Amino acid sequence: MQLLDVDVSVSRSAVVVTVAGEVDMTTAAHLAERLGHARTLVRDPCDLVVDLGGVRFLAAAGVAALLTAHLECAVRGATMWVVAPHRAARRPLVIGDEGSVLRVLAEAPEITAVKLADELAGRTAKAEAAGVRMAGAPVNGRVRPPLAVVSRIADRKAVTPPVRRSSLAVDLVAAAWETESAEYRAHIADLAGALHRQGHRVALHIRRTSADSARSSSTFEVVRVAAGPPTALSKAQLLPHLDEFAAALDQRWGEHTPDVVHLHSWQSGLAVRESAAPLAQSFHGLEPGGGPGTSNLAELERTIVLAADHLIAASGGEATALSRIGVPKARMSLVPWGVDTGVFSPEGPVAPRGVAPRVLALGAVAPHSGFDTVIEAISTVPDAELLVVGPIRSAVPREDTEMSRLVRLAREHGVEQRVKFTGEVRRASLPSLLRSADVAVCVPSREPSGIGALQAMACGVPVIATAAGALADIVLDDLTGVLVPPRDPATLGQALRDLIGDPVRRDICAITSVDRARARYSWDRVVTEVVDAYRKASGTPRDTPVAKLS
Repeated sequence: MQLLDVDVSVSRSAVVVTVAGEVDMTTAAHLAERLGHARTLVRDPCDLVVDLGGVRFLAAAGVAALLTAHLECAVRGATMWVVAPHRAARRPLVIGDEGSVLRVLAEAPEITAVKLADELAGRTAKAEAAGVRMAGAPVNGRVRPPLAVVSRIADRKAVTPPVRRSSLAVDLVAAAWETESAEYRAHIADLAGALHRQGHRVALHIRRTSADSARSSSTFEVVRVAAGPPTALSKAQLLPHLDEFAAALDQRWGEHTPDVVHLHSWQSGLAVRESAAPLAQSFHGLEPGGGPGTSNLAELERTIVLAADHLIAASGGEATALSRIGVPKARMSLVPWGVDTGVFSPEGPVAPRGVAPRVLALGAVAPHSGFDTVIEAISTVPDAELLVVGPIRSAVPREDTEMSRLVRLAREHGVEQRVKFTGEVRRASLPSLLRSADVAVCVPSREPSGIGALQAMACGVPVIATAAGALADIVLDDLTGVLVPPRDPATLGQALRDLIGDPVRRDICAITSVDRARARYSWDRVVTEVVDAYRKASGTPRDTPVAKLS
């Protein structure tokens, strides 16, 4: 008995693929083969319509076949529509992020592929609206496909506006603000701004210092707490002053109680003693077994977990770490960092560059970032230039121990002239630098946020990454980029050569990257999930047991 029937027909302005039966691991190959045949029939202006109305079962392998067809259509300048009126086919598409990448139509069972194809026949200027063309104008001396038009593809998706809910008074606490990285501070400020755009009242609490980097904002209040000397302190120096920080919060909350308090970092967890408001806690990376300023950070984190009403994990790895501490799933939410897709997008200025392939390595100049692996790998990629983009810890770069080691390594591998260190790049200049790259590389041993990879993806740049921390969630292997093992320069070098030598594959990754960044990691979606976590905090009793660490 035949389990799957796939029929391909040509309408006035669309190639129609009608699928009936069960798409499982065995029959998915047949679906992929028929979709491949259908793509060869697509001509401009023409769309591909896949009718899943007769599908009784759709496995992950079938979803993968649909995603591949969607991407290859997009590269050709065509659009693929999926008609999935019934639950059996629709649920596998929307249970993950695929439904926001594929154009899934499921408004009513009476929608048919033929009706949709007839509607498409009446469109005007369709090719301009959906177009991604493989030809492009020279950019800084080379031919580059116009990836900026990828943004028009994402703009065509039907997006349901967020539901307007009653506004909240949200107090954000970042007690260790002065000791954190620029990307950490930008994340908190972006979150505050996104909350404000959804109608919430936000106050950000940081310690008062002479080198205060938090600017006054028209969208949220910055409260500078007097705790300790008004000078910048290290994390270890900050700890004795957290009680004073907590006393100031007690006084403020005695006068007005917010609807929810969101604590950022374990230092902020220590800076709160009593609060009538529910407490949501973000760690931004758990470090069990020790850390700066304490002999047993794991036990300290467990204490902070006990005091919180709800935990917000930024990645699947962090959620697993919380589970190991003993946090039940009901007391945690997985909410990734967001990316500003208005700033980080394929459209905009491109930083100057030559004709040689450009690779950006993203992250702080530190041993855990894996830049030694990238330098060894780049020595196997002919002519490619490597820009190491990230902060250098020492105020005098030449005296930085890690940078000196990397410079020696580049000299040993004969690529000293092809490796450049940019230092920390201002946020305003970062998008244009990202757009100038052929590939971005993020291969750290740990990565709590993955924000560098997210920003590159939002700009339409394929990312090669290790499956470390948040990167395992963000980068989809062979779709938005490539996942490679850590500390493996041979595999990384091969991945770089493959991507740099295949412009069509890079463009497929670019399209998927922009779609994924906008669909899953835009601030509109992320902040909605944050607010959902706040509301869960309001309904979770604070004395929920947490398992004792062994």
